[in-house]
Amino acid sequence: MTKRRASVRRRFAGTLAVVLAACAGLACSPAERWCDACLPPREPLVASAVAATDHLVVYLDVSKSMRGYVGERQKTEAASARTVFSRSLLELRGVVNSLRPQPRVLLRVVDAGVHRPEDDFRLAQYAVNRDWFGGNETNLAGVFRAFEEPVEPQGASDTSRPALFHVLVTDGVQSTRRSADGADCLQGSDSHCVKERINQLLGKGWGGAVLGVRADFDGPVYSEIQPGSPPVEHRSETEKPDTYRPFYLYVFSPDQAALDQLVKALKDGLRPLLRAEDHLREYALTSRYVEGQATGELVSTNEDAFTVVRERQAPAGALCFNVGVSDTPRPRPALAPQGDGRQNAAPPLRLTLSLPWSHHGSDSGTPQEAAGLVRWELTPVEPTPEKGARYPELKLAGSTANPDGSVTLLLTGRWEDGTGKRRPRVYRLVGRLDLERASPPWVALWSAATDTTREEAARTLNLKVSLANLWNNQSLQRQEGAVACLRAGDF
Repeated sequence: MTKRRASVRRRFAGTLAVVLAACAGLACSPAERWCDACLPPREPLVASAVAATDHLVVYLDVSKSMRGYVGERQKTEAASARTVFSRSLLELRGVVNSLRPQPRVLLRVVDAGVHRPEDDFRLAQYAVNRDWFGGNETNLAGVFRAFEEPVEPQGASDTSRPALFHVLVTDGVQSTRRSADGADCLQGSDSHCVKERINQLLGKGWGGAVLGVRADFDGPVYSEIQPGSPPVEHRSETEKPDTYRPFYLYVFSPDQAALDQLVKALKDGLRPLLRAEDHLREYALTSRYVEGQATGELVSTNEDAFTVVRERQAPAGALCFNVGVSDTPRPRPALAPQGDGRQNAAPPLRLTLSLPWSHHGSDSGTPQEAAGLVRWELTPVEPTPEKGARYPELKLAGSTANPDGSVTLLLTGRWEDGTGKRRPRVYRLVGRLDLERASPPWVALWSAATDTTREEAARTLNLKVSLANLWNNQSLQRQEGAVACLRAGDF
């Protein structure tokens, strides 16, 4: 063997020994990158919970308070169907053209009960005949029970199965003159009963979403707080968008993936009809609010204490960072003092994230409101602790939802006390919907506690109560909106 070959082999062996020693300390291996165990598997949407037929059933609330959404009859039907609501009813007939397979549309009228299915051409007639809206009651709770009933079109052989798609069009107010839909639904506007019916569907794996649409309105609004009192006459003004009165599309399906397809098609069809961008809002009950991997950067504001290097071996698009933590950090003072005038140590790590919102998330509010729906958790991906070793501790110090929809997270870190060997630890930062919130902010803004004044006529009685906490269900509880991985250690 030549001296040159021997020298090369010694250098290679020395390099290999260093690499193996480093991997032993960092618990890594060529076959498994440290960030692989941190990144979550993608949770699939639930396939059809029950066998269903290729039908889209529209349930139309024909109560007297819906009359103002339809304009006065003109010489032609095209001229008559000029309001946002009337054009939306026509859109419901055409939306199926973008769905595959293409479902058949049926109409079921809703007043004190839920009537038998009719052909969809009746939707076009309701869109131009405001006098057809004359019901004294609206049994919304009965509608949600009817979703599970079999479809019964004449000549069909599959009458034992429910429809694949269900869309309830309503002003959102339950109104019954007697106990309805069973003894647990009280007379009047029992919003709790409506919510219970929805929860029952979600508990069976159904997918659901509530679309709110602000529309021009000219007509009476009848009070549920003071039944029998004269109605409030409400007329929206073109130059005052806040006078537009909302109506709602409750969109449900036993197939969550199919539901996503329908909701997207509905919003694409409704959006051109609107007077303002924020006149369409969504409260998704089971769908993803974030689709894909977040992007962002982690920076150290105190390089004497912390260093940050992005992990080169991370999967494409993944947020994985190596964070070097000094054993004797020297934190810098914050720019702003505490309330008592003392200077506070500034969090030394700042992570700014941009979330890839799905269309469900984007339509849940303004960019800042959507970003504020996310709750952040930082937890260690526990290795087998080495006896006597010391590990770095990272903690979240705060989060801010920014006007552009990005999120800024502040983190602190330190080594555990002791004299043992320092060992690295991997942390997982997860963003989840804050399901402790009652609902997205728009629901409360569009809700009213009473219905006896003109100011409240442009909002919906007890909407906040009837929709509260519906998204706190098994579908959204297991969804993770964003993930970043941080390996802290003595780098």
